[in-house]
Amino acid sequence: MKALIMRLEISNYDSYSYLGKANYNAGFHYYNEPELNTRPPLHPFLLTPIAALQHLEVSSKAVLKTVQLIALILSFAFIGSSYLLLKSLLPQELAALGALLMMIQPVFLLFSFEPIVDLPCSLLLVLAMRFYLRYRKKLCLKNLIWVCFLTGTNMIMKYSLVVAPLLFSLTEIVVLKTKEKMNWSSIFKNWFIYLVPLISTEFYALVSLISFAPQYGWT
Repeated sequence: MKALIMRLEISNYDSYSYLGKANYNAGFHYYNEPELNTRPPLHPFLLTPIAALQHLEVSSKAVLKTVQLIALILSFAFIGSSYLLLKSLLPQELAALGALLMMIQPVFLLFSFEPIVDLPCSLLLVLAMRFYLRYRKKLCLKNLIWVCFLTGTNMIMKYSLVVAPLLFSLTEIVVLKTKEKMNWSSIFKNWFIYLVPLISTEFYALVSLISFAPQYGWT
């Protein structure tokens, strides 16, 4: 894996933009592109400590390869988590086949080593789904909090995922109606469908405050 990474170069514009924003957070000059203030701040914030290694005379190429290696590890973590999710829903053979099919997708092969948000966001969504399934098996507040934390964090990595908490609430409504055979009045007394969007938004606000800090010099 390491030998492969050392030979690959990033080619996606988003990768350069996120790395550039991380360099900006770390105190290096960066052209102030229009997307600088509109892209979600969490991913560059997480890359900032790696970019800051250049202050310790680490070469920019070494920083890039480190970022690529982390991206590849997260990509394979997504495949592993997807396998475990599928395994909890399907026979093991079908779960393995599903994970293999995801791994050989052209999109995965092209972007698995790029420091962009798509695969990390997919990983967080899969983890949120696993905690939701645990919640359905055992109505535990800890599992609900994990669902909210992962979806709220996802929202500040990719703004379009603002719908994720609503989808979990909708899923809960469908499960209660079809599987639990509950009537509508009982369904809308279920706290889960309200707490997930509310707590996810609170996590979103908290993580936003932290990850926006370097951009405005609050370090």
